[in-house]
Amino acid sequence: MNFKRNVGFVDQLLRALLILDLIIPCVVGFATGIVAYLMVIVAALLMFSCATAYCWIYDTLEVTTL
Repeated sequence: MNFKRNVGFVDQLLRALLILDLIIPCVVGFATGIVAYLMVIVAALLMFSCATAYCWIYDTLEVTTL
């Protein structure tokens, strides 16, 4: 699979802020159980797309935010 960059800097910044919004309640203890696990999974997917500047959803929809 060819990971071509399709996520711009502003999009990466917003994803990083969303990652923090998802992780902090889990660490502090506000989110527990299955909700916390789902939040961590979503944060991990966002972290991957933020680190690689590639989003498979954007690729499928042929969208780019560069």
